[in-house]
Amino acid sequence: METGFVDQSHFSNFFKEFIGLTPRQYKNIFTNNKDRH
Repeated sequence: METGFVDQSHFSNFFKEFIGLTPRQYKNIFTNNKDRH
């Protein structure tokens, strides 16, 4: 899938700047919350 980023590192850095979490941290928040419902 093309995202417009040179590589995964550039995407991860942008994501962290924009969201305030790494993609993995963001995923873990929603994965953990889904298990609790």
